[in-house]
Amino acid sequence: MTLFWPHRHHRTIHEVPLQELWDHGIRGILLDIDNTLATHTVYEVAPEARDWVDEAKAMGFKVALYSNAMSARTRKMAEVLEVAAAPRGYKPLNFGLAGALRLLGLPRHQVALVGDQLFTDVLGGKLGGLTTVLIEPLSRKEWLHTRWFRKLENAFGRRDVGKMNVLHRPTLSDPTGDPPPDPNQL
Repeated sequence: MTLFWPHRHHRTIHEVPLQELWDHGIRGILLDIDNTLATHTVYEVAPEARDWVDEAKAMGFKVALYSNAMSARTRKMAEVLEVAAAPRGYKPLNFGLAGALRLLGLPRHQVALVGDQLFTDVLGGKLGGLTTVLIEPLSRKEWLHTRWFRKLENAFGRRDVGKMNVLHRPTLSDPTGDPPPDPNQL
């Protein structure tokens, strides 16, 4: 179950605290596109997402798009944001993760994956050894298969935003990197 529990969970990308990620040793950010940076099939980046990416770059983060979207769309959005692009990532299978990490030039433990889906972004990030940040989708308009997965996400506790907002990295006493148990659930 902890493979589907992100390290952080926020309502919007603008709420993701860059300083806190930096303070925890994160130096690179891989970003999903669909419903994270832009609504479904749209090539225009949401203004708050663009501001957040600009702030991240200004702080010194290396940023790249890591998406299952088609190459043309991913590259176009990367040009707009002036970041690198790793299209066709095949998340959660991580076929494209090694290439995305090469673009950033960083080890896995220094990279966070920000996205809106448990079964692609969070699962793929966890399987790849990354810090995961889940945000709420920008729009309800999605592919049919994505809508089906959203129903499963709710069964996995997707709506519990307040319970998933603590960044947790593995320690010597907790090598799994799993989040600590919620004291309210004990």
